Amino acid sequence: MEKVSWDDAQESLTTLNTIVGDSDGGKMVLPTEAQCEYAARAGETGTYAGGTVGEVAWYKRSSKSVD
Repeated sequence: MEKVSWDDAQESLTTLNTIVGDSDGGKMVLPTEAQCEYAARAGETGTYAGGTVGEVAWYKRSSKSVD
């Protein structure tokens, strides 16, 4: 999604939590930056999620550019 304000997202979550309830003791919230990073890394602990910089990024040395 794009261009959804934080306030609108919070309002949607409040409505959703009202509908779904919290019978299991939890509620739906927006993930923190740390939670997003953890999910993106899929358990990896290296500097770059997905492998080495050459495996996950395209940069001058890996582009085979003639410049």
